[in-house]
Formats: sequence, structure tokens, C-alpha cells
Amino acid sequence: MTDSPNMFGLYIGLGLGLIFLLFMLIKYRKAPEFMQVAIIILSGTGAVMGVHLGYMALTVTDDTLGGFADQRVAIVLGALAVTWTAVETTFNTFKQSTEA
Repeated sequence: MTDSPNMFGLYIGLGLGLIFLLFMLIKYRKAPEFMQVAIIILSGTGAVMGVHLGYMALTVTDDTLGGFADQRVAIVLGALAVTWTAVETTFNTFKQSTEA
């Protein structure tokens, strides 16, 4: 695959978008709105990137973080917020599109 977390996140997001699209087409016999698929893709990518940012902030040395070394906790909390929001948005979008 690739070592780049950006590309890995994008692949995960595109995979989730494709799964969502196929699920809607097969089960409900209708295509979801483009915006719903875009939200699924971006949220999936954001969740992966949030996890990666949190992991990196917890594991890298202070020299690697440079001037942000004293902001390690804030970075981890921000990464957690991004991940949480992305996962919640994915579930809410899926739930809304299956109810309508």
C-alpha cells in the first residue's frame, strides 16, 4: 500500500464511501445524495488522520515537536475531538440516510 498516513486515510475514506454507496443501492434501491457520500468520505479520512495525529503527539520526542512540545496534551485532545466528531458524523449521516 503506502506508508503515508494521508493516503491511507484517503483510502479508508474512499472505501467507506464506496461501502455506503453500495449499501444504499443494494438495500434501498436508491442512490444517496452526493453530499452524504462526501461527508462519509471526509469523515472517514478525518478519523484516520485524527488517530494518527494523536498517536504521533504521544509517541514522538520533544525535539520532533519543536516549539509545540509544551502543547502535547492540547494536540492529543484536539486529535481526540477530531476523531470523535468524524466518527459521530459518519454514524449520523448513515442513520439519517437510512431513515429517509
